[in-house]
Formats: sequence, structure tokens, C-alpha cells
Amino acid sequence: MEMKNKYGLDFINQKNSDGSTTKICKRNVLDKESELQIISRLDSFETNSLISELDNAIKGKYYDFYFCTDSIDDSIIYITKLSVIINDIFEIPIQDMKDLLGEWILFLQSWYKLRINKGYKRNIGSLY
Repeated sequence: MEMKNKYGLDFINQKNSDGSTTKICKRNVLDKESELQIISRLDSFETNSLISELDNAIKGKYYDFYFCTDSIDDSIIYITKLSVIINDIFEIPIQDMKDLLGEWILFLQSWYKLRINKGYKRNIGSLY
């Protein structure tokens, strides 16, 4: 089962009034699991950085207990050896969070690949 389905999340291409598209992670039910929508604010670099920290925790290596980035500076993500705690509200098993972030990366990559196939030029850095 996909993690986004397990937690009731949808990955959506939202059309903006200027014609651009924004990638969002949305949950239609407002509850503690809505905290997972925070991944909408992570770009591919930040998502990969968080996955790396989760990998380190899973493998028993050194990892940063507190994940911080400018895009989520008003939120708190704590990493333990067993789980990820978002804003002191929602706790998710660490492997579930890693898998969910992997799904988010694939969703982001599909958008970048579509734009490249349509002829848009953009430096997408470490996506591939």
C-alpha cells in the first residue's frame, strides 16, 4: 500500500491563476495526520536531506535529531530511532515517513520530467 493512501493524503498539481502549477500534499480530513501536509513545503533537495537523516537513524548512524530548513522554519520535525514527530502533534513510524517522502520525490520528479519533455529549460540540480 502506498503511504500517501495509508495516511489519507493526495498529491495534487494545483493550477494557479497565473497558469503555473504548484505541487501540494493535501489531506481532506483535518486531524493530527494533517501535519503530514508539511511535505508540500519541501523541495527535492530538502526532501532528499530528510530521507538521508532518516536513513542514518534507521542504520544507527549519527543523525540530526531536529530537522530544520528555511521552508519549514515555523514547524518542528523531530527524528527518533523509531519515529518522526511533527510539531509535537503527530508521530509517524520512521520507515513510513521515509517511504512517504520517497513517494513525494517521485511525484516531484514526474513534474520536472514533464516540463523537460515539453521543452522547458530549467536547472533541476540533483533530482536525477
